[in-house]
Amino acid sequence: TVDIPVGEGKPFCDLPGVDAPEVQVPADFCVREFTTAPIREARVLRFAPNGDLFVSAPSMPTVGGALGGPGAIMVLPDDDHDGRADAQLTYAGPFPSEGRPCAGLESDPKNLACVHGLSFADGYLYFTRSDEVRRVPYVAGDRVVPAAASELVANLGGARIPDVRWTHTLERTKAGSLYVSRGRMDATVCNDEEMSRGVVFALHVEEKAPLPLVPEVVADGFRNPMYLRCSPSSCGDCYASELSGDNWDGVGGHEKLSLLTKGESWGYPCCIAHGIPHPDIGTRDSVSYTHLRAHETV
Repeated sequence: TVDIPVGEGKPFCDLPGVDAPEVQVPADFCVREFTTAPIREARVLRFAPNGDLFVSAPSMPTVGGALGGPGAIMVLPDDDHDGRADAQLTYAGPFPSEGRPCAGLESDPKNLACVHGLSFADGYLYFTRSDEVRRVPYVAGDRVVPAAASELVANLGGARIPDVRWTHTLERTKAGSLYVSRGRMDATVCNDEEMSRGVVFALHVEEKAPLPLVPEVVADGFRNPMYLRCSPSSCGDCYASELSGDNWDGVGGHEKLSLLTKGESWGYPCCIAHGIPHPDIGTRDSVSYTHLRAHETV
């Protein structure tokens, strides 16, 4: 049973616009330019409850080479419903990176130089910074951040770990919790502590407990579970797009779509797949592989 609400208005592909000829998609799909003016370092897109498109655009350069962003959350409204953005509005920011690390910039709770993940839930806009999740009140139609200061929802525990990434993403589960990813860099040592660095956490915001919350580990043993998505249908399954090591295919591994199940470890960097130790480092240390219960879906 699928409980996705039926949309109103015309399908996007029936709106005025020109298909991008360089992108080939199946029948009944289309790819079109939503805004002709570029947003530098656009990283995460989220539609607000009223249909406005929110975009996180950090100013801190990413490991993958994206750079030059404003350090802001942008809003792209489409009030005339023609399938194209009417304007590019700055919801919050800008905050230049100034060549400083995220931690130094984020002594200011408003600074968005390292903004990344976005999610709307229960009257709030949630967003991530380098080692935390924060939120601000959101009312449908807001296009400027409210004057109220943002609240710290949770620290993610990466500030003390030298090789974790600042680029987190957020996703709301069917039960109302927020999942948040934490990636790490490549590793050359196999042990339990290394496997705990790349992780997907749950924040139980639906329980209305006092803030900040303590993140609960959903699954670990990831290298970079970059993007998260949960099914809005009755099954409610959640997935992570796992970006494995840069040279992973050379040892028999591959990137994958990971079904997130409580308590599972995906084994990075000790294993390249379920029950298969990394040929170069997987046997260097005495690690039990019996607890690695990864299920690869792709």
